[in-house]
Amino acid sequence: KTEIDRSIVRAPISGTILQINIHEGEFPSIDTSKAPLMILGNVDELHLSVSINQLDISNFVPEAPAVAFTQGDRHYEYPLEFIRVE
Repeated sequence: KTEIDRSIVRAPISGTILQINIHEGEFPSIDTSKAPLMILGNVDELHLSVSINQLDISNFVPEAPAVAFTQGDRHYEYPLEFIRVE
């Protein structure tokens, strides 16, 4: 029972598995500089980074309402909320 319990992978936080880079029967690499074995994240709140062309920066108004569309599909729109400028 202890050996089986040691082989179970448990997440340190609640979230959704976004990417799996290891499969059953594989051993993890000793080289820690490679990609992580799994990527875990929260999909309840998504963040979007936007680049504004320097010629269009005069039109930028943080308080203005904004929406996003999936590229090539204007049927679904996603309301956006401005958070910060970097």
